[in-house]
Amino acid sequence: GHLSATTGNIFESPDVCLGRLSANGGPPQTHALLGGSPAIDAGSNSAATSSNLVRDQRGEDRFRDGGSGELLVDMGAYETVATPTTFEVTTVEDEDDGGLGVGQGDSLREGLKVANENVGADTIVFSLPPQSTISLRGTLPGVTDDLTINGPAGAELVVQSEGDFAGLSNAATLHLSGMFLRGVGISNYGNLTVTDSVMAGHPEAVPGFRSGGAIVNYDTLTL
Repeated sequence: GHLSATTGNIFESPDVCLGRLSANGGPPQTHALLGGSPAIDAGSNSAATSSNLVRDQRGEDRFRDGGSGELLVDMGAYETVATPTTFEVTTVEDEDDGGLGVGQGDSLREGLKVANENVGADTIVFSLPPQSTISLRGTLPGVTDDLTINGPAGAELVVQSEGDFAGLSNAATLHLSGMFLRGVGISNYGNLTVTDSVMAGHPEAVPGFRSGGAIVNYDTLTL
């Protein structure tokens, strides 16, 4: 999105990453800022001070670090603070039961969704048997907030497409390591670093049908 110099509004943004109107503390309900929101750390400290808006609508301090490394105010009624968290994948099932702690375990798909919503540079690790395979039924949630995905050493964890193709897009800073991606393509619109990993086409590749296993880079890529 873009920031208007005259109104201070964010416009032409397809997703400002707001949570649902909820009781997030304080008497009024508010929309929490989710990871990747362009409103985080995008306000003006001087304007907040001169207007005596030093607390958000919930009564929380305005001058907090939302992930930029500086104490900057957010835009809007909700002030967020970065809380980097490590999420653990405990099942090879490609499930999405609406959150962590339900179903057969916590999947890679669920971990990505929760990491996107959590503000801060998160980490996803795997607690799976050796040489496990995760078969994806479709494209994974795109990465919108800074994230590290650490697979086991030697790229023994296989993440592959179950159907025609599975993909992952990145619009933040993503560090990917220790994974064998088979038939899984990555579209990078941010800062992507890939280490100790292997990328290959689908084992049953047919031209125009099953392929993938590559990176399409539009920004910064380190291999």
